[in-house]
Amino acid sequence: MSKIALARKYRPHNWEDVCEQNSIIKILQHQVVTGKLKNSYIFAGISGNGKTTVARIFADKINKGQGNPIEIDAASNNSIENTKEIINGANTLSLDSHYKVYIIDECQILSSASWQSLLKIIEEPPLRTVFIFCTTNPEKIPPTIQNRCQRYDFQRMSVSGIIARLDYIIQRETSEENNIILDDDVLPFLAKLANGGMRSAITMLDKCLSYSTELTLSNVVETLGVNSYDEMFLFLSCIISKDNKGIIKFINDIYFAGRDLNLFISQFLVFMVDILKYEQLNSFEYINIPNTFEAKLTELKSPNFLQILDMFLTLNYKLKYEANIKPLLEAELMVLCTRLGEV
Repeated sequence: MSKIALARKYRPHNWEDVCEQNSIIKILQHQVVTGKLKNSYIFAGISGNGKTTVARIFADKINKGQGNPIEIDAASNNSIENTKEIINGANTLSLDSHYKVYIIDECQILSSASWQSLLKIIEEPPLRTVFIFCTTNPEKIPPTIQNRCQRYDFQRMSVSGIIARLDYIIQRETSEENNIILDDDVLPFLAKLANGGMRSAITMLDKCLSYSTELTLSNVVETLGVNSYDEMFLFLSCIISKDNKGIIKFINDIYFAGRDLNLFISQFLVFMVDILKYEQLNSFEYINIPNTFEAKLTELKSPNFLQILDMFLTLNYKLKYEANIKPLLEAELMVLCTRLGEV
C-alpha cells in the first residue's frame, strides 16, 4: 500500500477529475475562458465534498498554471491581526502569477471584527485579487459579506458517485504485490456511511485497506468500529421478544468489551430509522443496511417498531449527560420491554 493517504493521493488536479458538482464547474470554466472573474466567491457545502479542491483548480486555471494560491486556515488564523495581514498582502500584486488568489478555509470561524475589516476590501477589491471563502456553515457569514460574493453551494456526493470513485481507487491500487479482494456489499456500505462526503469515504477505505486487503463487510465493520448489523438485529430481536435476560447479556458484552454505550444507542437509533424506512419503501436505496441482510429484514415483523424508535429517542436524550449510563440503560430497557405494545 502507498504511504501517501489515499484522499491526498487521489485529490483531483483538473476539472475532469472532479466528481459531480457539474453545474458549478461549468460556470467557473466559462468565467476562466471569458476572463469575467468575480473578486469574491463563497464555496459552501459539507466537509469533504470538493470545495477547497475546486478552489485550487480554479486558481490554477485563472493563472494558467503559474504561481500558487495563498491558502489560509481560518480555524487557526482568525484574529484581527491575521486579517490585517491578509488585507495588507492583498494590496500588493503577485510576483509569480497574474492574479493573487486567497483561499480561506473554514471562513465561518472568522471573528466579527475580522469580517468588518474584510468588508471594505471585498467591496472595493485591489487590482487582480480574488478571494475564495470555503465554508461548511455559510449561515455564519455576515449578510453584508454574502451580498458581495458570488456563492456556490456544493451538493453532497451521490452514493453512486462515491462508489464509482472508490472502485476507481481500488483498481488503481490493485497490483500483483497488492491484490485487493472486494466483496460486492462493501462499497455501497462505505458510500452510505460517508453521508455524502467523498473525502470521508476515501479515508474510511484507506483505513480498511490498512487493516486488510480483503475488503469484506465483516472486516470493514471491525476496522471502522461500527456495530455490526448482526448485533443490531440480535438486539432488536431481544427487544421484540421482551427477552430481558438477552438484553442484559447484550449490554454487558458491549460494556465489558470497552465499547461506548452512548455511541451504540446513537447507532441503534439510525438502525431503527432504517428499519422503518425499509418497511415503508421496501428498498435499500435510502438506507445504510446492506442488501445482504434482505432476508433478515423480510423476516423481521413487529407492530411496535415506531414505539421502539420513540422510546430510544427519549432514552438517547436521558442518557446524553450521564457519567455512568450502564445501570440506567438496563433499567430503561427493562421498562421498555414491559410497556412494549401498550397504547
